[in-house]
Amino acid sequence: MKRQIIIVIIILISIFLGFCFFTLKGCQIEAFINWHIYLPGVKEEKVIYDSFFRDGDTISILTISNSHFLKKIKEVNNFEAISSKNMSTIQDNLLNFYDSLGQFKGIDGKEAYDKNIDVKQLLNTNNYYLMKKKNQDKSYLILILDMENKKIYSFIRIM
Repeated sequence: MKRQIIIVIIILISIFLGFCFFTLKGCQIEAFINWHIYLPGVKEEKVIYDSFFRDGDTISILTISNSHFLKKIKEVNNFEAISSKNMSTIQDNLLNFYDSLGQFKGIDGKEAYDKNIDVKQLLNTNNYYLMKKKNQDKSYLILILDMENKKIYSFIRIM
């Protein structure tokens, strides 16, 4: 009897874990595990630069399926509105990230950033941002929630 209960519990746990991994995309799992950020409704992830191997930088653009998920992401993760008061701080953080980008596997990080990132669009006062730091502030994550285009711009530095 005990053996049957254990088997049933193992099957239920396996079904639950399978559901989690099949419904969550890689970026969602990584964001939740590493940064405790919940990103429901991610339709697509476009990685525009990735020099990550134990440490490094990653720039991604996540497309969100609809406005409902954007609002949920904003509320659950405590994104802050971009305003004239915090705009220079956000801009400085993005500039620091940009300045330290290098080349990896023949891809120039600054060139990839310049081709794909419109800083003026990111710093729009209709958008929201979130910044988290780890390891004595050496590792950090900057997320910009672009409400108009239903996208999240992700800048990650791991040291």
